Amino acid sequence: MSDIKKFQWMAEAAIAVAASDGIEDKEIDTVRNIVLNVTFMSNEIKSFFDSQGIEHNNVNFDEFGEAYDYILNKDMHEFQSIEVNQEYCDLLIDTLENGPVLHTICLGMALAAIHGDGNYSQTEHEAFVILVENLTLADQNIAGQICAKLLHNDGVIL
Repeated sequence: MSDIKKFQWMAEAAIAVAASDGIEDKEIDTVRNIVLNVTFMSNEIKSFFDSQGIEHNNVNFDEFGEAYDYILNKDMHEFQSIEVNQEYCDLLIDTLENGPVLHTICLGMALAAIHGDGNYSQTEHEAFVILVENLTLADQNIAGQICAKLLHNDGVIL
């Protein structure tokens, strides 16, 4: 499967977690910027993995821009209808395949998306916990660093 499709699923999962309690216009802009920031920060993200000795050469980060176009052109309210449950996570993992890099980026994006609007609800928490329980290959430390960078990237004001 192409990396574009994988990145689309990662972005979709992150936004679905944030939209699990509904999505407002301010939050829409925030999550779109978080996804966009991944495209700007691909070299930094690669450095995170390099510093931990995690192989990422099989991931084409350049294709993330096309995934961003998918998110930009999608009605963000559709993400509210995605239930982040075991069945959804099984499909997500099937798409991402077995690789800690994509699992970690997805988790970092989801964490940033739920904290981006400053309102972390119980519903978002529950959806995020399901995602964490299923993305078992993710490095949670690196995901936290990615989250912080996505929320505070100087390239894009969130």
